[in-house]
Amino acid sequence: MKALVFSISLLLLFGVVACSQDRLTDEMKQQAKEVQDKLDSDGAPVPSDTNVTPVAAAPKEAEPTTDKPQRDIFKVVFDTTKGPFTVEVHRDWSPNGVKRFEELVRSGFYDGNRFFRVLPNFVVQWGLSGDPIQDMTWMEQPIKDDPVKQPNREGMMVFAKSQMKDSRTTQIFINLRDNSSQLDATGFAPFAKVIDGMDVVKSLYSGYGESPDQGRSLTTSNQPSLSNNGEESACRSRFGGAF
Repeated sequence: MKALVFSISLLLLFGVVACSQDRLTDEMKQQAKEVQDKLDSDGAPVPSDTNVTPVAAAPKEAEPTTDKPQRDIFKVVFDTTKGPFTVEVHRDWSPNGVKRFEELVRSGFYDGNRFFRVLPNFVVQWGLSGDPIQDMTWMEQPIKDDPVKQPNREGMMVFAKSQMKDSRTTQIFINLRDNSSQLDATGFAPFAKVIDGMDVVKSLYSGYGESPDQGRSLTTSNQPSLSNNGEESACRSRFGGAF
């Protein structure tokens, strides 16, 4: 009888121990889970071999730019000794021409230029600074030709060029009449038009005709062979409106 009681006592003891171990194991698992959840919420590093979908970084705010925005249509005012005239520039008419013209105006290249070639009922031309070094610098950077998209009618502004391909540099002219039948087929691509002051353009001094020696002007510090008699017309360029 004592042996039976002893055996029952041992069984009860083992049962209590087993139950305690089971409870302990469950508690340890719960504690471990809570610790892991806390680590995950705190941003604990993920092991490199864990298959985790990467999350894209938040986009950075764009850095402010100081570059001037390109405008498809803008105005430039030429203040001359005969009065002002305004041209409206269209980028889509001649993209390469407009880019160069904009660079020249921004740099002040046309300031002080004289209208050295004025042929009544044909064209008025300018675009030599009188500084041989500056002129040669630009002449060594000719721009590519643009297709002719607009006719060379009265008031259209165009870059002068030679018969060679891609030869436009700084010289520009305004048509004083409809020259489309002469100039369109030879590749003169208008990039702007006079919208105000065409009467001023037609009044520019024309006494020199074709006489100025452009070649000489590139080797001296003077404008193209013009006498200082107060008759010749000079100009200064500026962007019109908010630009």
